[in-house]
Amino acid sequence: MISLKSTEERDQEISRIVELGNAYIQSGRDTLVVTSRQLITGKTPEESLEINYKVSSALVEIVRRIDSRPRYILAKGGITSSDLATKALEARRAKVMGQALAGVPLWQLGPESRHPGVPYIVFPGNVGDNSALAEVVQNWACPSRSSTKELLLNAEKSGYAVGAFNVYNLEGIEAVIAAAEAEESPAILQVHPSSLKQGGVPLVACCIAAAERANVPITVHYDHGADKHDLLGALEMGFDSVMVDGSHLTLEENILYTKNISSLAHAEGMLVEAELGRLSGTEDGLTVEEYEARFTDIAQAEQFIDETGIDALAVCIGNVHGKYPPSGPNLRLDLLKELRALTMKKGVSLVLHGASGLPHELVKECIDLGVRKFNVNTEVRNS
Repeated sequence: MISLKSTEERDQEISRIVELGNAYIQSGRDTLVVTSRQLITGKTPEESLEINYKVSSALVEIVRRIDSRPRYILAKGGITSSDLATKALEARRAKVMGQALAGVPLWQLGPESRHPGVPYIVFPGNVGDNSALAEVVQNWACPSRSSTKELLLNAEKSGYAVGAFNVYNLEGIEAVIAAAEAEESPAILQVHPSSLKQGGVPLVACCIAAAERANVPITVHYDHGADKHDLLGALEMGFDSVMVDGSHLTLEENILYTKNISSLAHAEGMLVEAELGRLSGTEDGLTVEEYEARFTDIAQAEQFIDETGIDALAVCIGNVHGKYPPSGPNLRLDLLKELRALTMKKGVSLVLHGASGLPHELVKECIDLGVRKFNVNTEVRNS
């Protein structure tokens, strides 16, 4: 909690929240900055007052440092609303526009403020409960876009697969969306941990903003989350779905790792994909030697699905990351058929990584056998 952190830790936490806030607003998402409702008190009245000041001043500092222009601003509480308006937004006057709800004034920030003309909705401390607050937010919120879960459910209903393409920059994002719009097809923008380290939150924000503007359903997916710390960070960045990659672990370790992240991601409304078995090949600098590769085991897959609660299973049936050998891919379609029967029974979507280089006829055969998401990276990087 900010109120109990050292000055250095407090500044780091504020900077982290500001970075996320800017990214969310730039991507067109509604952004909530909220303090805990848990009352923290000190040993003396003076200490309690100091804690209260740390919390309120941190909130003001966060809003002051978020420089992206929002579509609207909503503040709850009389003192909070006043401090945010005068200290964070530097407003000296505002125009009364009416009411957002009975007893909830709607203002327009004056020309001298940091965000001239932006609507400012003020919830007085004694007006409205959580449902009233939710109603106002719903009235002003951005329309929601499709989720990855919806994309895969629709693919299952209609018997097709969705392409998921790794992107590294704005040009790649625009190319994928242009192709999807030309084909009138949904698509998934994927961000690999290595590209996230280079592009950071702005790369994710670009993906989300592009998905919002697209004329076809587009979602944003975090790919190959093998590091728990990185995955926890990804849960806060606005992704629609994540892939938990514990394929390098033992089965028991993979189950524990995936189950833990899955529960956290589901709490955020995100679809969770995980991999069982291990693909050989190289992707974004990470190499798995051929002797380390292993096929997905049916019995283990059933245990894995039951114990982790995942929504999509990436399987290993002879597919590889990177380029296939000159002789071409050698997929175990008999194994894919068995996995399809299992995932159908469990209500889990089938995913196939390493789609670059698969012949059209083989792609179609995999779709007929139930694959609903294909990962494409090598062909994107080579284009």
